[in-house]
Amino acid sequence: MTKKIKEPKQTINKSMPAPSIPNKMPSLPADIFSTQISVHTGPLPNPVTLQEYEKVMPGLAERIVLLVENEQKHKHKIDDDVMSLNKDVINIESKERRLGQIFGIIIGLAGLIASVICASFQAQTTASIIGGTTVVGLVTVFVIGKKLKDSTQTKE
Repeated sequence: MTKKIKEPKQTINKSMPAPSIPNKMPSLPADIFSTQISVHTGPLPNPVTLQEYEKVMPGLAERIVLLVENEQKHKHKIDDDVMSLNKDVINIESKERRLGQIFGIIIGLAGLIASVICASFQAQTTASIIGGTTVVGLVTVFVIGKKLKDSTQTKE
């Protein structure tokens, strides 16, 4: 069995002013979080980090700077060596091409001279074979060499 509880009746007094509501909410303490991101690029740490290293171990900042300087010198030396080797390779290739051209001219002239000598001794068939094979051989070598050079350059 449940009992009913009578609630008191509230009466509104029209003569009383309504309670005022404040315009501003009371300020509550808030937690503020801050994040700072620092980005540094380069071979050396930023100056603040170098100072921290120096605090941890005196002389460490100088050692770090010296390490970076030595690494930079080493890199420059390797770059200079590579450039020197590339220059040497280019010079060797140029000399090889020049030598190939000289030998090509010598072979061509020797074939033509031999062809002319054979023709002067009434051996026209021999002269035409020597002259024809010399010219065809040289043209073939130069054309194939050009194609091989072009194909290797396109692969690179």
